[in-house]
Amino acid sequence: MLRLPEWSQRLDQADSADDVIALVRIFLSRWTPAELDDLPPEGRPGRLASPAAIHEYALWLSQAELKAGPFAPLTLHTMARFFSAAAQRLAYIARFPPLKIRKTVRSGR
Repeated sequence: MLRLPEWSQRLDQADSADDVIALVRIFLSRWTPAELDDLPPEGRPGRLASPAAIHEYALWLSQAELKAGPFAPLTLHTMARFFSAAAQRLAYIARFPPLKIRKTVRSGR
């Protein structure tokens, strides 16, 4: 099982939507097919290539976790926590884009 605090730190360091999407792909690649089998069939992660897709999947996971109640599998709980954090980071980045430091070249005049 993956350690969520480590992944939360990685998400907090993401500076762009592309960074978050890359982390989502890495996160998903760490799961075995057997672990993913704990998710409901309709909830298996598909191609999550956009912030909107990640937001939708995070919402679906949270709803599925609530429906399952105390009997939710650990895989579902872990996925819901991670994708909720990823969606929050994407919303933060969209609202407060990181400042881009522009390097200026001084002329020799």
